[in-house]
Amino acid sequence: VWVVRLAELACVLWIVVNGTIGLVNNGGTVCPRDTVCAEEWYTVMLLTISRVSAYHMYPALVLVWASKSNNLRTFLQGTFLSNYIPFYDLHNLHTTLGHFILWSSVFFHSLPHIIRWGLQGNLSFLVTRVTGATGLLAMVAAPCIVLPMLVPALKRRLSWEVRKGLHHLHWVFGIALAFHAPAVNIFWIMFAVLLVYGLDALYGLLLKAYIIETAEFTCLKNGVQLRFVNPEGFRGGGYVLLCV
Repeated sequence: VWVVRLAELACVLWIVVNGTIGLVNNGGTVCPRDTVCAEEWYTVMLLTISRVSAYHMYPALVLVWASKSNNLRTFLQGTFLSNYIPFYDLHNLHTTLGHFILWSSVFFHSLPHIIRWGLQGNLSFLVTRVTGATGLLAMVAAPCIVLPMLVPALKRRLSWEVRKGLHHLHWVFGIALAFHAPAVNIFWIMFAVLLVYGLDALYGLLLKAYIIETAEFTCLKNGVQLRFVNPEGFRGGGYVLLCV
């Protein structure tokens, strides 16, 4: 966790040095382009909140996908890095980062932008600019991805299949982010993250999937025990995903 915090701090320092503050002109305004324009102190404040929160999310955006790149995690667990990072158990990190990204992307990044555009009479940017349209799409997708997995009431009301299906909207969220800000490097960051995650998932699906002809299920007090004969080519260790 401390590594994530250091990375977040580095990103915040970067935006302070090279971001909003670096764009302020002699008149105290910021207006490098129409979607990133602030001429009053309160719009400058809103813009600063949005930009700082965006850079603050960069490490979390990388790790939230990396923490579910299961084949990569299994490989790394067999290296010396496993002495420092528990690659076998990153689910809690994934959950924490998802919650953080939801709050940061919606309430600290998107809403300040929308409020600023509203004050400037530019709400049309939400549909007429790539930055606005992709941001709105990501803003709508984020709660659909995270809340069904976190809110107890939704977990009780929605079946696992529905919640898992909504969770796959992370592809929509990630692609929207990739095209959200053409003037910065977010495209290459998200491209690399989604490429690694996608190749990892494809590798697992094509080369690490096995059919179990016969399995034995035993009901226990606190769960279900599954026993089966290892299929040819299956290697123990790492993780197993089941589709019954």
